[in-house]
Amino acid sequence: MLNVVTIHAIRKTVSLPKPLKTFLLSLGISDLGVGLFVLPLYIGHLVMKLEQNTESNSTFNTISSAYQTTAYLFTFASFFGVVALSADRFLGDVAAVVRSSTISPLNNRTNKRNKERGIKTVELLHIAVQ
Repeated sequence: MLNVVTIHAIRKTVSLPKPLKTFLLSLGISDLGVGLFVLPLYIGHLVMKLEQNTESNSTFNTISSAYQTTAYLFTFASFFGVVALSADRFLGDVAAVVRSSTISPLNNRTNKRNKERGIKTVELLHIAVQ
């Protein structure tokens, strides 16, 4: 239940940038959903499976489908939240490198090398996404 405290702390923090705050809240809520919904349904699913009441038991089918639906929902939300947070941080770092090389160039060769690295990194990311 520390996710509730984490969600509350993130909501009250003013100094976090809005995209980071959104991503962290999304992760906290999806983790809370796993703890409140997925795990109890999974335990019920396993108990009924161990009792071998799986033949034509409508309760087992209902619990099983509810477990699978909520597991997929919260797992995908958590996974894509982590991916979005990683991409945001990565693109922020690439933008900082490119920005720093254009604003305060050390010398022309270093400036060109930093731009090439930033462009290659963005190209690789674009190829990986496709």
